[in-house]
Amino acid sequence: MKLYIPERLLLLGMLPKEGDYAALKELRRGKEILAFTPQESQDYEIVQHEGGRITWNADGNSYMADLPLSLWLTTVVQEELRKLNKEKKLTERELSLYEKFIVAYDQV
Repeated sequence: MKLYIPERLLLLGMLPKEGDYAALKELRRGKEILAFTPQESQDYEIVQHEGGRITWNADGNSYMADLPLSLWLTTVVQEELRKLNKEKKLTERELSLYEKFIVAYDQV
């Protein structure tokens, strides 16, 4: 799935923090896939500041990586986005993820 830098950061924050053994293995793999490579960090000057804020250079705004997300991870994200939508807690930050994970999947 093609994702921009802010989408990857948002997904990392949406992932569950606990689960059974199999879920934790999938979560670890998903985090590794969503994490920025050393080359990406260098090319787009991705920096985590004190307090957790993350910044990147202007070139990073148009950078999109094609990441091989597992079916399990995709399903977890879809469930969370559907839950937020149903509870009317979806924000503008999640809009592009909702379109990619829900709208685009429903059209296939």
